[in-house]
Amino acid sequence: MDVHRVFLDEILAHPDDDAPRLVYADWLSEREDPRGEFIRLQCERERLPQYSLEAQQSLLRERELASRHGREWAGELHEMFYPYRFRRGFIAWGRSSTHQFVPAAERVLRMTPLERLVLARGAMSEELASQPFMSRLQSVTLQKFRSTEESSERFLRRLGRRPPAEVSLSECVGATRGLHWLRDVQSLRLYDTHDSDVRDFLAAAPPRLHTFVVGRSIHDQHPLSLGDVVQQLGHCYLRRLEVFGQIEEDELGCLSAGCCEGLKHLLIPAPSRADVEALARLESVRLTSFSVEHSALPPTDTLEPLLSAAPLQQLRALKLRYLQLPPRCADELVAWQRFPELVSLDLLGTSMEPGDASMLLTAASPPQRSRIRMSTDAMSLKVRCQLREQFPDVQWQRAFYGGDEAVTGDQAVVADGTVVENEVDLV
Repeated sequence: MDVHRVFLDEILAHPDDDAPRLVYADWLSEREDPRGEFIRLQCERERLPQYSLEAQQSLLRERELASRHGREWAGELHEMFYPYRFRRGFIAWGRSSTHQFVPAAERVLRMTPLERLVLARGAMSEELASQPFMSRLQSVTLQKFRSTEESSERFLRRLGRRPPAEVSLSECVGATRGLHWLRDVQSLRLYDTHDSDVRDFLAAAPPRLHTFVVGRSIHDQHPLSLGDVVQQLGHCYLRRLEVFGQIEEDELGCLSAGCCEGLKHLLIPAPSRADVEALARLESVRLTSFSVEHSALPPTDTLEPLLSAAPLQQLRALKLRYLQLPPRCADELVAWQRFPELVSLDLLGTSMEPGDASMLLTAASPPQRSRIRMSTDAMSLKVRCQLREQFPDVQWQRAFYGGDEAVTGDQAVVADGTVVENEVDLV
């Protein structure tokens, strides 16, 4: 009898329960198998605050174990997925080509408690939407799919009967007609999607939607606006809203709608002064994470009021990524007393003055500040050498990211921890 198979069958039968995993971890540890420690560490980290020092220390050890043994633990799945990630001791996320994964789907699902899948390059069809794995997974992402309007409509109508909780469509140009059939999803992420198709989905009044992401939409005669999104989703209890691309000035004024009472995560392009004033009026909203990405942040006289806005005062994570920050911005960013609960400041890809970078690294020293992320891609070699010399205890290492992003270059991480993600990546 294959004892490992017995343990795995029990884990697959109860994927949300840690108990079978921990029993297996104990059995492995008794036999000095390092995977026992790995499973236990990942299960325990799930119960820790994401940015806590304990979580970061656990992740350091997890990555050490995964770098040594991850390929062995993945087995055949190492050839099926690229990349893939472990969660609670087993591969839970993977990216694969459609032609490779679909024929092997049932066998793969008997090898690991897969939760999230990215399928790349395929055609939408009713046959694909009818695959049993589509309703068994928590999240399905279709990437670079092509289809006619007719076949797209048939695919989404069939998928909408029993959809995964989360559906993402990325670079599926011409293959998103019929989004209104997905009205029962809890999370929808759209990238490179026609505005008219997004409007069809919004008009369906999705009753369970709590996460909505619109990135790089393809404009038609009437471009989609943030106001359109909020107005249509006014009945929802949105917890996460991310809108990439440009927004019209003062569009944040529409966020006073009732749907924003429960909003916890907000991502927008660089706001204007009018947008900042509109955000400040949302006195009943308390965000836990706020992100501004891929734009030139307004001058310091806008940055200071933005960071003082009422919805940001209970922030745990602030992301200002891929921006051109104004000179001497660090005075505002290191004013930690304005964010008493902040544990993560993410400046990945953001350019700044050497003095600002030095000040931010100094400010990251207090132990209650679990993480500061800074991309060295935005720094010159001279600045990097100066920072390494000035802060010898800072760890400079490669960064791992979620989704289907690749490994990036060096980044600075405070000495008492490392980057915290929900899974360990192998790429």
